[in-house]
Amino acid sequence: MNYKPSDLFVGIVDFFSVLLPGAVLAFALQLAKVGFIESQLAGLSSQTKWIVFVIASYLLGHFVFLIGAAFLDHLYDATYVKRQQAKRGARLLKHAASIKRAALQDAHKIENHFKWARAFIKLKKPEMAADIDRLEADSKFFRSLTVVAGAGWILIGYYTQSFTALLLSASVILLWEIRLYTPAPKWKKKHPRLQAARRMFKRLKRLKLILIYLFGAVLALVSGAILWEGTWRLTVGCFALLCLSSWRYADQRWKMTQTAYLYFVLLNQPEKTAPSRPAIPQFEV
Repeated sequence: MNYKPSDLFVGIVDFFSVLLPGAVLAFALQLAKVGFIESQLAGLSSQTKWIVFVIASYLLGHFVFLIGAAFLDHLYDATYVKRQQAKRGARLLKHAASIKRAALQDAHKIENHFKWARAFIKLKKPEMAADIDRLEADSKFFRSLTVVAGAGWILIGYYTQSFTALLLSASVILLWEIRLYTPAPKWKKKHPRLQAARRMFKRLKRLKLILIYLFGAVLALVSGAILWEGTWRLTVGCFALLCLSSWRYADQRWKMTQTAYLYFVLLNQPEKTAPSRPAIPQFEV
């Protein structure tokens, strides 16, 4: 039996990205004591409840996974990736893209660089692909956890009527994302009002007003969670989990792509040929 490390991590990716976040959401709904759920579970045996819990976790996990893939991936590309490339450059990505272009010639656009690099590594070095799968499992888990924390943050803030905490935390997220967001060139031509808003935001950032407001808003949220138990504490707790989960998701996803490009480049290094030794002239004696 041929065993590859990547065979194990396929199940782990599914577990962390789908089943575990779905279980967290299902458990949260059970703790919230939603009337519809309690009425459906009433009278069932403990074994049946566990079966229902596993099925519900699997289904909810897939829905959470779809929402995270639809929104958070694009937000990650527009903010975190551009920020990292502006700070560190994209030399590794460009080198991997040049290798892919040389291999595929005119068909180099049929697949994105990361998927091509990952497929190449899986075929050539499955043990290297295991590192990428582990990082992928972490990033997808925290992406789904971000969605779960965001849903809890909105619902708890609404039902406990913690509207001040909800608005303060929403303004922190909005201002931070705007601070990181870099619009595409086509948006600059089609949306002049967006450019005007960006210029105004840069003026405020230059005056440090944005950072002062963010510091004040976070301080108000922390003090409110300490002083007012119950209403603020749960809302601020979900907000903190949302921020930390999204941060961890972006960090692990960036490490995953960079690891894939690095392994791809290393596996495509040109072979070094031994220098040819000059022939020793033979002299007749």
